[in-house]
Amino acid sequence: MAERTLQEVLGVGASQDANTITLRKADLGLTDPSATADKVIAAVVIKALSNMGQSFYDADIDQTIYVERGFDSFVQRGTNQDNYLVRQINVNLATPDTFTGFNPEDY
Repeated sequence: MAERTLQEVLGVGASQDANTITLRKADLGLTDPSATADKVIAAVVIKALSNMGQSFYDADIDQTIYVERGFDSFVQRGTNQDNYLVRQINVNLATPDTFTGFNPEDY
């Protein structure tokens, strides 16, 4: 099996050329016309959670990344110690055991 395409993982509007990667906000569930970096990263990770789970990884030796739910927790933040729910999503990067550091080209 071949690695999954950008469109399969991130939506039909995903595309790339030699210099850019383009993602449609609608494919990621974003509606804010000026989404923050936090929102964009969260949207990509949440989309990957649906489309790059461990079942895809287990079924395809070419897939080197899988995304899974972690353990939600509560933390207190700020001077008022407000309660925050932390939703954990784990991104797992698998490569043959010749680790020399993190390089996105290895995955």
